[in-house]
Amino acid sequence: MNYIAAFMMLVVELHKSPAGEAAQAAEEDAFWLTYALCRRAIAGYHSVDVSPALPILLHFCHTCAPAHRSEPLPCPAPQLAGLRTDLHVFNTLTEVKLPTLSAHLSELGFPKIDFIVSRWFLCCYFGVLPAESAVRVMDLFFAATHGGTTLGRDGPTVLMRVGLGLLKWIEPTVMKVTPHDSIQACMSIQEAGADLFSAAHIDMLLYTSFEDIGPLHTVQQMRARLATSTTEGASNGRSAPAKSPARDFARAGAQKTRDRPKEFR
Repeated sequence: MNYIAAFMMLVVELHKSPAGEAAQAAEEDAFWLTYALCRRAIAGYHSVDVSPALPILLHFCHTCAPAHRSEPLPCPAPQLAGLRTDLHVFNTLTEVKLPTLSAHLSELGFPKIDFIVSRWFLCCYFGVLPAESAVRVMDLFFAATHGGTTLGRDGPTVLMRVGLGLLKWIEPTVMKVTPHDSIQACMSIQEAGADLFSAAHIDMLLYTSFEDIGPLHTVQQMRARLATSTTEGASNGRSAPAKSPARDFARAGAQKTRDRPKEFR
């Protein structure tokens, strides 16, 4: 979150004088911009949407008055629920859009790459891409958040697209890694995009992300279903996501809207 807050400070300071009351106003504006981004556009990426006192209250209700309740008690959302949901969707997108890379990573011992790329989503690519490139990504993020046109219905979809573009960008390098040096694949993914300083390079990355990757059907439905599954799992003492999302995603993207499976409608 500190990377995002620093970016917001840079943005507002471009329009305010860094002295006296203006500087204080810039800090306040940066705070509210960061708050709005983290609590609305990427809700659940950095926080738990539950009061700190709720777990204590739930424990008290369970132990002291279980017989007086006929309905189930509310359960706090799992930690970083929004991030976990989107990373699970991103894993599925990787399996569908980049099957060769996904299969090779599985052979290297990385069947899921959420723990490798989580920093991409947490920082919105600040500290991952050069500042010049990260700003371009955020332009698309806010355009999608407020416009919801061909860029996707929301900002997180843009983050997923850019992530897929980065993976496709470094796919030739990762494919050369052997199982005896599998850690090199992890390092290559984590360092992806660090050298994208020129406008031509970031243009190529964005073209790959939005043109070569192709349409991302049913992402919103998958996110909603996985979020519901995660919440229900937490209420039952588990956090298991939905089953076989990759197969469902591929089938739904290939069929027409009226022929899609019921859970994707």
